[in-house]
Order: sequence, then structure tokens, then C-alpha cells
Amino acid sequence: MILLISMICAPYALIAIIGMFGDLEKAAPESQNKFAWWMLLIPIYGIILALTKLPAWVGDAKKKYNCPNPNPMGVVMYFFLSPFALATDLNEIGAKMGGG
Repeated sequence: MILLISMICAPYALIAIIGMFGDLEKAAPESQNKFAWWMLLIPIYGIILALTKLPAWVGDAKKKYNCPNPNPMGVVMYFFLSPFALATDLNEIGAKMGGG
């Protein structure tokens, strides 16, 4: 039953994360965030991306829009709770962009 539930939910989570990466590219297009959707399909590459490049990309976008907290969430948060950390940081950027 757990396998069945994970097979149903995993594609939706992947689509949501890909959408968040698209939002990050819209927020800071001049940044060096070259993202391809297949990067998330390789587990080791996804972990390396979450630990090294993703916090730097989010930090650049937060500094561009002068967010109250210009630093992204910590590397530990991006390692263990990547979707949550990315969504939280993107919400702060969106609020400064005038999205809510």
C-alpha cells in the first residue's frame, strides 16, 4: 500500500519542484541557474544540486529583490527538506515582487 501511494504521489511532487525551479528562473534570469528537468531524476546529482547550487541561486534572487532576510535557508534545511525550504524562500521573493 505504501508503494502504491508513493507511486501516485511522487510524480506530482516532482512536477511541483520543477515548477518552483521555473519560478526561481523567472525571479533571477541573469543568475547562473541553468536548470534542466532531468537533473532531478538522478538522485546523487539532485542532492549535490540542493547542497551547493540551489542556496546560492536563491540567495542571488533574494538580494536582487531586497528581501528582509537576504540569506536563504541553511544547507541542512535544503538537504533534508528541499521542497519546503525552496518554497519558503520563493514565497519571500514573491512577496517582494508584488505577488502577495
